[in-house]
Amino acid sequence: MDLDFGSLIVYLPFLVAATWMTIYLAVVSQVIGTVAGLLLALARMSPRFVLRYPALLYIWVARGTPALIHLFFIYFALPTIGISFDPVPAAIIAFSISSSAYNAEILRAGLTAVAPGQIEAARAVGMTYPTIVRHIVLPQAVRIVIPPYMSNFISHIKNTSLASVVTVRELMLTTQMIYTNTFRAMEALLLTGSIYLALTSLVSMGQLWLERWFTFEDRKLSARRLARLGLTGTETSSVPATEPLPRVAATAKTEAEPVARGPVLSVAALNKSFGDAKALVDVTVDINKSQVVCLLGPSGSGKSTLLRCINLLEEPDSGQIRIDDEGTQFNLTFDGRRQRTSGRDMARLRGGVGMVFQHFNLWPHKIALENVTEGLIRVRGMSPKEAAEVGKSMLARVGLGDKLMAFPQHLSGGQRQRVAIARALAMRPKVMLFDEPTSALDPELVGEVLQVVEDVAASGMTMLVATHEMGFAKRVSDRILFMDEGRVVEDAATVDFFNSSRNERSKRFLGAILSS
Repeated sequence: MDLDFGSLIVYLPFLVAATWMTIYLAVVSQVIGTVAGLLLALARMSPRFVLRYPALLYIWVARGTPALIHLFFIYFALPTIGISFDPVPAAIIAFSISSSAYNAEILRAGLTAVAPGQIEAARAVGMTYPTIVRHIVLPQAVRIVIPPYMSNFISHIKNTSLASVVTVRELMLTTQMIYTNTFRAMEALLLTGSIYLALTSLVSMGQLWLERWFTFEDRKLSARRLARLGLTGTETSSVPATEPLPRVAATAKTEAEPVARGPVLSVAALNKSFGDAKALVDVTVDINKSQVVCLLGPSGSGKSTLLRCINLLEEPDSGQIRIDDEGTQFNLTFDGRRQRTSGRDMARLRGGVGMVFQHFNLWPHKIALENVTEGLIRVRGMSPKEAAEVGKSMLARVGLGDKLMAFPQHLSGGQRQRVAIARALAMRPKVMLFDEPTSALDPELVGEVLQVVEDVAASGMTMLVATHEMGFAKRVSDRILFMDEGRVVEDAATVDFFNSSRNERSKRFLGAILSS
């Protein structure tokens, strides 16, 4: 059989017009489907039933029925009740319905794949939910969803051929017209198939480019991004070593050291349960200005839960949290009824409380300096250059002045934790919370982080530190709170706790720790 493509030359203008119509249908419906899909994904993730269940129902129906039925329903069924559409709008609406359902699940997968710790770190510096989604979650989610999203777009381009059944002159209808007139079905279908292959190949190449673009840590920082922070690009970003920090005396305290009177942080009768498990039971704590208090106790005793409740990463069931320092006053009471703390109250409280996590929770798509400045820009309202000056100062304070442009992936565990400390300090908190800051580190990296924490304590910062480092607790803390089964079972001066503890559970804990 001889192939005669020359006989189709006269039809090339029709094929060009049909190709543009195919592109138009695919792009417009995909854009609509992406926007609608993002809204559906956020609704699916919402804790509010009124948003979550309608979104789930829509996705279930739209994914579970063929796109051809959507098209027939819109073009043929709706006119029976007085709602009519021309062929092209009908096709766009039908394809958007199907696209939005699939894109919703793809985008939801990307959004939920972002580590919860990334979101908690943003909440801890006072960012609102929309800000977190825009600046922390979406940049990371986009990187995750690129392969499935672009694969879905390729399928979407091919599915536009269904529009031929409602007389839209896209590629398939035009091809049918050509081989009906020329009886050259083989040539017409091969040519149309080649056009589809070219279109989908362009999308595939775009996917590869986007994947490289969103590999943040391997991409050179743009001049615009550097200029925004007042950087030139010549700043050192990976120097093998840093200057040592000033050392704090490593001697244990022999008596309770005087601190300023008046509690900066007060926690009264705080309770928190997870199902039937009671994580906190009537916890009451007062911490004075410049006082360093260490939380000790076995794993699962409630130390981390207490810190998370103070910062409202977990909402207490009942009790009171109060901050009062230098004009900053905040008082929040939980009465045991089901309630949601307002975003304004959360932001106010978190503005006075800095938190450092066990697992650093740095934002991987931002360099070290941006990790420190993001809260200052988004929450404090500083200009990027003003925030950068503060960020540089804080990173220098923790011994990382030469790591401004390093991504978290290029830092050691100890360096990441020091960036996290700088991020919390940059917000000028009244109280610093440390949730076992060395538990995720290799033993050889523990010292550099503890030294930074000791330096912060020596500066007069009010601190509440959950730790298993007994030597550190002896050197730095003014008081020890020992917790067991969600209760504070002993509250004593550091020297008294280690030398003459009065609680039997505390004695057993110290005996087990110090003898190991």
